[in-house]
Amino acid sequence: YRLLLDTSIDAVMLTHPDGRIISANRAACKMLGMTEEEILEGGRGLVLDTEDPRLPGYLKERQETGRVSGVLTFIRKDKTRFQGEFTSAIFKMSQGNIMSSVVIRDITERMKALKQISDSETKYRMLIENQSDQIVSFDGNGNILYTSPSFQKFTGIPEGECEGRSFFSFLPEEEKANPEAILKEISRHPHNHYMELRMQSPGGPQWIAWNNNATLDEQGNIHEVICIGRNIHEQKMAQMTIQEQLQELKRWHDTTLGREFRILELKKEVNQLLTESGKPPR
Repeated sequence: YRLLLDTSIDAVMLTHPDGRIISANRAACKMLGMTEEEILEGGRGLVLDTEDPRLPGYLKERQETGRVSGVLTFIRKDKTRFQGEFTSAIFKMSQGNIMSSVVIRDITERMKALKQISDSETKYRMLIENQSDQIVSFDGNGNILYTSPSFQKFTGIPEGECEGRSFFSFLPEEEKANPEAILKEISRHPHNHYMELRMQSPGGPQWIAWNNNATLDEQGNIHEVICIGRNIHEQKMAQMTIQEQLQELKRWHDTTLGREFRILELKKEVNQLLTESGKPPR
């Protein structure tokens, strides 16, 4: 029994339900920075923060069900506190004595890692939520998985009503876009794609330039597409105006050249007639 305890990588203690500690293995001594004698002498009040508000509920659950697991604040010899994940069970010895076992795992590093992830997620979300560019993600069928606040503001539709809806349903009916062709193009290596589409907004359709990047599943099908869109409506309208002006200028130029060409041809015919009639050309 002792050999089994001392070879465990987790801290294990044999205790009385009233808080007295009967034995503690090597891992428990190392984790708490104490000798086994110190742990046995101090009992529950030495190694556990008895002011932890979670403790009464855990003790009650163990008393009613015979076992309990959760997280509590433990105390090292140097008085530093740490979060420990524990499992405790009540059992009866062969002599009829009621005992309890407690297995503890220090989760300090895990908590730090979770906090770092949480902080990173918070910073990432703040970045996304304050991003002026529109961000949308959709699956291989074009169904929306996520929309940024900027996209929701542009469309006038809240996030809950965007999710599950087809990305292409935000295009006006007259927009000549082929969703299947677009998804097929995105799925091709290197799995990125640029497109300019008119998107519906409360103020009417506006041009958005989309940069799309896809991740594929093991079968090579689209798993998710991340789209970053920028409103280019003003630039697009200005470009179209310039294009129309260029076309008008070309028509005027062609008309002017055609008129001059006809004048030259007419003058040539007049001079030929004058020559045939014996008169000098003009």
